[in-house]
Amino acid sequence: MNYRRKLKPISNINIYLPAIFSWTIFLAVFFIFGKVIALFVLGIILLVLGIITLIPYSRTKNSGFLVSSIYLFILSLFVFTIPPDLIFNTSGRSLPPFSGLLLVVIIVMVAWLIYLTVRRKLKWRGSEIYELAAANISESMESYTPRPRPIVKLDYTKSELIEFGDFLQKNLISLAFKEDTSIIFTPIKNGEEVPLIYKLNIDYKDRTWVAFDFDGNVSVNITKRDYLYFKDDLAFDELCDSLGNLYLEFFELFRKGNEVRIIDQMNELKVGFFT
Repeated sequence: MNYRRKLKPISNINIYLPAIFSWTIFLAVFFIFGKVIALFVLGIILLVLGIITLIPYSRTKNSGFLVSSIYLFILSLFVFTIPPDLIFNTSGRSLPPFSGLLLVVIIVMVAWLIYLTVRRKLKWRGSEIYELAAANISESMESYTPRPRPIVKLDYTKSELIEFGDFLQKNLISLAFKEDTSIIFTPIKNGEEVPLIYKLNIDYKDRTWVAFDFDGNVSVNITKRDYLYFKDDLAFDELCDSLGNLYLEFFELFRKGNEVRIIDQMNELKVGFFT
């Protein structure tokens, strides 16, 4: 399926920040304090990153985050066990057997993570959501309106909504926020998840969302910031309707047990792995 891309090119360095931070600290400590302390500090950083990566896993239950966390734990253990002289192999020594075993496991884990990346299992799918919602929306001179737009009233149960939200989160399609009277679905683009995943006081109200309340009402809010991600000025009311109807379509596919079709639609767009 071929789409004319409606979103501007998106690049977000947030996904590279942990690696940049780790290597910057390692090199700084290496040149100031030497190899032994640098390796120890690197091992601690990797261990902390592994613990931090468990937070999005606990929030979404996406197994890719668990794989990433285990990889970081094993990499940390590897760093702790390798002799410092092996950094530049100045001693002529080979890896200890246990370190060698860990290295084999690390290589396998890296291959696994590459597979998950290529299969878009670790990708937040907000870009695909916006592309699908805007696919058939025409340009318009309509001005942006900062107000939620009601879409439709449907019959569904609270348990169905909760299960649907769990599915969307597990596949990184949207985060689901459970309120007393509704469930709010918020599409997240790659690199934008940090404020909503790691903050203790979560505030999604200034973000784009689709709300399903327990009385059957569905409404949509698109922020100006997200609206301006589109290349063109699109008919705003039509865009809101389209986004709401996209979630309704996904919900119906999920209720019928055809959730694989939801993933298929997004994969057909062939949006970049890190977009």
